[in-house]
Amino acid sequence: MESKHRWKGSMKSIGRHIDPEKEDQMECVNVKIEIENKVRRILKLVKIVDQGNRDNRMKIKSHLILRIEDFHEQYQSLYSLYEDLRGEVRKNVSKDKFISTSETIEGWSESARRVAMDEGKRMVHREDDLDGPASSFNSKIETLFEEKRKLEERINFTSKEAKELKRKNSELEAQILELEAVSKQKDDPFSALTKTLEENQKNYKTRIEGLEAQVKALQLEINNLQTQKGDLEQLLLCKTEEGSSRVEDIMKRVNFLQQELDTMRSQKGEVELQLEKKSNETSNYLIQIEDLNENLRNEQRTIEEKKGLKLQVEDLELEVNSLNTQKTNLEEQITRINDQVHQSSVEKEEMQRKISELQTKLSQKENELSAQIALLEEEVQNLNTELDALRKEKNRLTFELEMEKQNSSISISEMEKEKVELTEKIVEQEDFISKIKDEQKQQSKSNFQMVERKVEELAIDFRKQFEDNLRILGRRIRVAEQLIAENKEFYLKTKEAYEQENKQLKERFGKTELNVKELSSTVNDMLNSLDTVRLKFEERTTNFLNRISKVSCDLQFAKDWVMRKNEEPMQLKDDSKVDWILLDNNAE
Repeated sequence: MESKHRWKGSMKSIGRHIDPEKEDQMECVNVKIEIENKVRRILKLVKIVDQGNRDNRMKIKSHLILRIEDFHEQYQSLYSLYEDLRGEVRKNVSKDKFISTSETIEGWSESARRVAMDEGKRMVHREDDLDGPASSFNSKIETLFEEKRKLEERINFTSKEAKELKRKNSELEAQILELEAVSKQKDDPFSALTKTLEENQKNYKTRIEGLEAQVKALQLEINNLQTQKGDLEQLLLCKTEEGSSRVEDIMKRVNFLQQELDTMRSQKGEVELQLEKKSNETSNYLIQIEDLNENLRNEQRTIEEKKGLKLQVEDLELEVNSLNTQKTNLEEQITRINDQVHQSSVEKEEMQRKISELQTKLSQKENELSAQIALLEEEVQNLNTELDALRKEKNRLTFELEMEKQNSSISISEMEKEKVELTEKIVEQEDFISKIKDEQKQQSKSNFQMVERKVEELAIDFRKQFEDNLRILGRRIRVAEQLIAENKEFYLKTKEAYEQENKQLKERFGKTELNVKELSSTVNDMLNSLDTVRLKFEERTTNFLNRISKVSCDLQFAKDWVMRKNEEPMQLKDDSKVDWILLDNNAE
């Protein structure tokens, strides 16, 4: 029954191996029918092999052996054809997924091949699972490259704009110096040129503020990139260290298993030699059995041969027990390796959980930074409103200063006119007095004293009025000069504050430009280091997966070899029991 199931399984496997897309359909059907007919004949011979006399059994056995060898040769030819077809398909589907598995399963039975193929598929799934985080790291690194390129473009644009603003600033400073020289020469600081200068300064300040906001945004983006770089470097370092430690452990285990495989192979060679000896001995036993059938009278000789056969059976049983112990040891090693693989999968899940936690922390930090950016923008808006209020106050004061200056100039001109009029009146009065004196000389001496007294009174009144007017005029001139001095002092203070603020803005712009250059260089170094780390990580993961697949194939091969070797002693034991039964029958 076991042989029948075995032949049916081989028939199913051969039916699976024949590819209907590569071979002709009618030829495949004919081959399958021919193979089924051969299997039916072999099964019929197996059923009647124990029937009839000895000569018939020997003929049936020899005929059965020939049929089995013919079937085995046809099976080998079909399997070689299947291997060729599968090689062609494998070139189009996947390059090196099952090479090691297909090389090691050539000499196996069909059940062992199916187990190896399943193991290879599981290893491919494991490799796909490991390719998942590697592809996610590659996608992250590609996004970082894209962000780096955008940042470099923005940095180049801002640097060009900063150079243009520097050039305009130098031109404006030259214009300021020229305007100051013109204002000193003409004593007219509130001309139309100062208005254009203030407008240019306002535009310059607004553009400087916009550049500062852009530089702050770039700084925040670069800080985020640096944090992402640190996190990725830590993750890559941890994974590379863990991978290297695992690879070292697996290499040690592989070396140990390789040594055990070498010992097993040496033991296999010895067992094969012993099996050849046993096969030779069994052939000798058959000859001896024929001699015993012919020479039944020599019972003593048969008894001695029985004793020898019993000893050999005991030796075979001992060998079977030793092979069973070796099998248990190998199974324990396989379970340990499976436990280690499970532990590595658990560690991988733990790493994925840590990565998710780091991503949540990163999102929280980004939210905090966005809140801080909003607060800073509010502060900038408040400062802008305060600056607008100060500018309005400055414009109001300059307008008042101009009005005061105009009023003072008008009052001074009026005073000068009054002064001229007074001097003219004085001249007229003096002329009038001189005329009166001349007339008085001609008049009588009696009226001279009275007229002289009137003239003196008029002169005193005129002098008092003139002195009062002079005092009022001097007071107004002093007030106007004081207002002009105060306005000039305010103008100088505002000008000095503006120059100091302009100087600070230049220093800050230079510092930000240096920081942007340093950050661009650090970003380039970071991305280069990430490239090297990514390449090393991919190389180590591929080596690690190749070694794991090779070790699993070797272990599966050893396991199947042990199973076959365990089955062979049992088969020999069954054959020896049959021989004993035949000997007993012949002895009777």
